[in-house]
Amino acid sequence: MLHPAKGLFAFEFNESAEYGAGAGDCISPLGEVFDTVSVAGAVSGVETSRVSGKVTARISDPTGVFLVDGGKKDSSTGRSLAGAEIPSFVAVTGRAAPDGGMHIVAEAVIPVERSARNSWACAVLRDTIRRMEASLDNENAKPDLKEMCRYAGLAGRVLDAVCESSSSGEEGSSGSQDYSEKILEIIDIHSGKKGMLVEDLVNTCKSSGLSEADIKRTIESLVEDGECYLPAGGT
Repeated sequence: MLHPAKGLFAFEFNESAEYGAGAGDCISPLGEVFDTVSVAGAVSGVETSRVSGKVTARISDPTGVFLVDGGKKDSSTGRSLAGAEIPSFVAVTGRAAPDGGMHIVAEAVIPVERSARNSWACAVLRDTIRRMEASLDNENAKPDLKEMCRYAGLAGRVLDAVCESSSSGEEGSSGSQDYSEKILEIIDIHSGKKGMLVEDLVNTCKSSGLSEADIKRTIESLVEDGECYLPAGGT
């Protein structure tokens, strides 16, 4: 059975599971049944297998990371992901695949602007809140109170990182935007294949005349927005 492409945040998508043997459907913790998803986020990593030629990418939103299978490097989706700058925003539509861990098999990859990512996130936030409310009466969901509190916290993170800044426009944010662009430029110049240590980034930014408080605040904002990826170790 086919369903329209669903917009899900990474935290809900990654905790979904197969629904119905052989049906090709998945079900989220909040009871959403889907087989195709439409997501938007920042490209935080791309790898091309030397053996198979398959391209895989990490697409970050404010709640987590999507793992995307882009197909062969000479396919349209593979070329789009392999050629994407890190970080840059993309929209991905594809089939949800639960085997070997939830991931997306890309069918279309389109570069987008930050404003398009923000619009997607705000729309998905509204749908997520609706599902949270409906899950209280959904036999397929029934998350416990602790899980609902965690989901609410993640939804709040999206609101803080994306939706409020979208609605307020550029007013009062030009300074932090300039810091973001400067710090992303420094990362692009000085980072290696494995990225850049936070301590090294802070020191390099300080030598460019930025204050440590502004640097750390901007890094936190970039991570929350999905424009930078910080490993679990936090370095």
